[in-house]
Amino acid sequence: MKNTYVTGYFPLLSIMAFSLFFAVHLMVRMIAFLKSNGLYSGMTGLLSEIHIKYYCSLSVFLCYLLR
Repeated sequence: MKNTYVTGYFPLLSIMAFSLFFAVHLMVRMIAFLKSNGLYSGMTGLLSEIHIKYYCSLSVFLCYLLR
């Protein structure tokens, strides 16, 4: 079935946007939690800061989107 109307994609786009914004919010809180517990410094020995932020936000985004 083909969706010929552009407005038919708004629910999908709104769910994805909400999931992305929620993932960014939780990523900031997760990194603050890791820093407060001293785990962040150990993780930076294995991964760079950008990779840690990317994997945190990706995991939360996928968990919320696939929920």
